[in-house]
Amino acid sequence: MSPQGQSQAKIKVLVVEDQEVMRFSLKASLLKFQQLDVVGEATTGREAVENTIALRPDVVIMDIGLPEMNGLEATRHLKDLELPCKIVMLTSFDDAEQTLAALAAGADAYCVKNIPVQDLVRAISSVHAGRSWLDPKVAGFVVKISNLTLPEKEPESLDLVEAVEEKQFGLTEKEMLVLKALVQGKTDTEIAQFYGTTDSVIASMVKALIAKLAAANRNQIILMAKNKGII
Repeated sequence: MSPQGQSQAKIKVLVVEDQEVMRFSLKASLLKFQQLDVVGEATTGREAVENTIALRPDVVIMDIGLPEMNGLEATRHLKDLELPCKIVMLTSFDDAEQTLAALAAGADAYCVKNIPVQDLVRAISSVHAGRSWLDPKVAGFVVKISNLTLPEKEPESLDLVEAVEEKQFGLTEKEMLVLKALVQGKTDTEIAQFYGTTDSVIASMVKALIAKLAAANRNQIILMAKNKGII
């Protein structure tokens, strides 16, 4: 990648990684690109929040598996503070659930740790320019898990929720319906029977809900639905 001219403002980057070797390697790789300026680092989620507030980076490269406060929690906290920084989630996980959880937490990009450094720099540049970026290795899985569908029912039997809630939490109409059924105490089998589908389809949609809401399990998404007014 060609370096940018010295007159152009550099992208200020904060590197958050608890493993020393990985953190050092990442910083050394990024410093080879003249359009980037690594302004600091952090080794825990709590330190990531503190250093982001203090250093005001343009982009934070955030590991998920951090001590004290994990990367998802730190990302949600930074987004709640409405800081202007962009978050690039960098992790060894390469599955759709982790990706959806990262994006639900507010991450602007998701990259796996074995990504070529040139692609990581492209991701940094993309989010800095206001665009999202998703590692091609997980993009297909995300599309697949995000587009699970249920057979259609008559409109009057669906008891639709407000569209504004769907937009706010990133859930599809059918995911909202499944979530509402879970809150009502229905089992996967009961939901599947109502919609004329299989238990496995409902189980897959519940996994998608857990990932999108960055929750730990189905009990937590039920609590979130009640406490955060999703339902």
